[in-house]
Amino acid sequence: MAVASGGGWLVAEQSIGVSGMGDLGILTSDEDYLCAGGKKHAREIKKEMLFSCDKILAAPGIVWDREQVLHAEDIVCCEGTVCSWSYDGKKGAFNNPPLLVLPAYRNAIQTAAAAACILGYPPPDSLSEFTALPGRLQLKRNGSSVVIDDANSGTSQQTATEAVRYARTLLPGSPLTLVIGAEAENICEGFFLADIKQVIETTNPDSVILVGDATRMMRTPAVPPLPACMSLPSKREKSMHTLNLTPESLCSR
Repeated sequence: MAVASGGGWLVAEQSIGVSGMGDLGILTSDEDYLCAGGKKHAREIKKEMLFSCDKILAAPGIVWDREQVLHAEDIVCCEGTVCSWSYDGKKGAFNNPPLLVLPAYRNAIQTAAAAACILGYPPPDSLSEFTALPGRLQLKRNGSSVVIDDANSGTSQQTATEAVRYARTLLPGSPLTLVIGAEAENICEGFFLADIKQVIETTNPDSVILVGDATRMMRTPAVPPLPACMSLPSKREKSMHTLNLTPESLCSR
């Protein structure tokens, strides 16, 4: 949404994730869940709010047949670690080897590039330099070990599994610590303890840091012992500070 007074930009978000304001509205996901006290479907509310925008951009994989809807994959194509774009007679390409191998970031980068094209700008160089954000598949070296952090309000079984695969692809053979969990009240779709447990069992990290509500796993008798080294409070500041621990302070298998 353009800020009329200063000619700059305002990036804002509300609970439902869509405001319906501006020249271009973007639907980044069509995953559905109940909201408004379980009475309405979030997907339908988001789409209705976006109808007030002049143009709507749908992220890759979203099926939405409407005249004002443009699809990111029709503008930007990602193959391997390269994104190629073509719009309004202009075209180009950029790459981002670390993140384009991850579906979660590939879709976001592809959508951002398409949005730039629609607004009349070539995709910025910053998309090729973009790195993972704290709590969203951020990778850190910790001595001889590697720490992959996927504890955030949008985490899921899929992204957590991707996180481990990503870490092992970039730094194969390094001991792996997985930071996993989230605050359930901040996740609309939910990331249940059973899913967290399954991620840990199937990906087999060397050690685990549990964040937020996931710490209940350590107090649940029905859950078999996990390779969890410690639990953390829900505050992100505390969890990020803990990532600086030495490998010797982490409890492993």
